[in-house]
Amino acid sequence: MTTFTSSLERLSAAQALFYSGTGLDDGALLKVLGRMTPAGADWADIYLQQTVSRSWILDEGAVKTGGFSIDRGAGLRTVCGETSTLAYTDVLTPVSLLDAAGTVVASAAYSPEGAPGVVIPACLTPGSYRPCCGTEDASSNMHTPQALELIREADALAREADPRVTDVVVTLQCETDATLLCRLDGLLSGDIRPMVYLSISVIASENGRRERASAGGGARAGLEFFTRERIRKWARDAVSEAIHNLGAAPAPAGIMPVVLGPGWPGILLHEAVGHGLEGDFIRKGTSAFTGILGAYRPEQVILRRSEDGGVETLFRDSTAKWEGDDLTRQRAMLVGGKCFLVTSVFPGGASATPTDKLLQLIDTKLEREHHEQ
Repeated sequence: MTTFTSSLERLSAAQALFYSGTGLDDGALLKVLGRMTPAGADWADIYLQQTVSRSWILDEGAVKTGGFSIDRGAGLRTVCGETSTLAYTDVLTPVSLLDAAGTVVASAAYSPEGAPGVVIPACLTPGSYRPCCGTEDASSNMHTPQALELIREADALAREADPRVTDVVVTLQCETDATLLCRLDGLLSGDIRPMVYLSISVIASENGRRERASAGGGARAGLEFFTRERIRKWARDAVSEAIHNLGAAPAPAGIMPVVLGPGWPGILLHEAVGHGLEGDFIRKGTSAFTGILGAYRPEQVILRRSEDGGVETLFRDSTAKWEGDDLTRQRAMLVGGKCFLVTSVFPGGASATPTDKLLQLIDTKLEREHHEQ
């Protein structure tokens, strides 16, 4: 395991990774920087990134799936005023980066004629920062035996937690992310960051019933993050939840009253019908509510002066009346070939909220149905 404790060590490791076998170096990046920065540009930078990922999946006591991938490339950005121009290449060679730089220049927004040229630094200065994690190469091939031992241990700990566990699926994902950033002010920064994640999924069976549950976690660290105590805790958490689900009663289903209070519950209403009622979807005719009886049409809206002198909107196909201190509005809506009478009650008194009124209506309906039985 190699661990870099300072930002300069991380930069050196990143430079070695991106420069080895690619023909790139500090001079090549400065040349690209000069190519992509037109006169009058305010900013420019080059961002190189490589992500190496490995994964293993253990199922039914055997390692059945393994994966490996490498994603690498470079992004170039030039800023002129309020306009940012971007280009990308997945080939890390000087020629490819220069081609991408030409693309940036060709589509960049130039400043007026006579704008001062941009001074490209003669050399790059290492940037320093405070590292937030280790830099072990968690996706290295050398860690494969350790990874296989780890997932087999997780499988054994989950199975021994309860005899009702019939199957265990353990997934281990390891990733190493390397970055190198070259800026117009001459600052060069680099980093190498690992990331690991372990998931334990169990299936418990009893009296013909099967339930599944999972637990796990990860960190920006190497495989040493997965101690035996941590794995045991995740295995017990997953098994405990699956065993608990074996005795759980079915959730109620069917049509039932739903009371939405203020705050977050309004999201339920929004996701149910809110998107379809948005003005753009109605205007474009793509909403399920477009054209139905009761749909909003500007020509159907009339203005009526209330008793207190205020002006309120009212649809021509709706009615409104005062019942004590409450304003009741009714409107017919045709949905799916069925006509529904929508009634809205707006309490006039400060002591009664819409939720209180809705609860009263539900209680009254339930009491009436009880007496009818």
